[in-house]
Amino acid sequence: MIEKIKSIKNLAVFNDFDWDTEVIDANNNVKKFSTINVIYGRNYSGKTTLSRIIRAMETGFISDKYENPEFCIEIKDETYITQDELISHNKTLRVFNEDFIKENLKFINNPDEHIQSFAILGDNVNIENEIQILKEKLGSQTDDEETKLYKDLKTLEDKYQTAKLTHSITSKNLDNQIKSKAINNPNGIRYQSEKFGDQNYNKNKLKKRNISCIKR
Repeated sequence: MIEKIKSIKNLAVFNDFDWDTEVIDANNNVKKFSTINVIYGRNYSGKTTLSRIIRAMETGFISDKYENPEFCIEIKDETYITQDELISHNKTLRVFNEDFIKENLKFINNPDEHIQSFAILGDNVNIENEIQILKEKLGSQTDDEETKLYKDLKTLEDKYQTAKLTHSITSKNLDNQIKSKAINNPNGIRYQSEKFGDQNYNKNKLKKRNISCIKR
């Protein structure tokens, strides 16, 4: 797809690079990129800079540490892309270089960091978009800083715990009242056998009697 980096100015070691002058074979013919290319050279000879120029087409920008950078990339069929067209071009590129590692594989230098998602295959693009939408709806789950659905969930959980405690206290009070009505001396039903005819009366019998009455 990329045939040559036609020109480079004001980018690291490249002050006024012209491909057609510099990249020629023994017969003075201008060379172009092939399907597979190997670029080698000593340290600080410009290899990383070349990769950054290509990666700029992927990310849409080039580092602001360069002052007035200029470059022109020639694509097959004599299409040209310059530093002013990094966003508008419609080419798809993937560059794995030092900058990519720093941005996406931070754990290499810092074990506490994580891997940034950078590869999405096939229909997973739609799934990834749906996941992002759901994440936005869910909000933040940080303790005491919950937002959106997580905040709603925390509010409902607090209400549930309050209702659960109230129910427990109310149930215990009711149970004590039933027990008192059934067996407490001298007013409990057990001690009024002449009226109710059951000296072994207890709270379970009172509960059962009340349930029967409710059903009727």
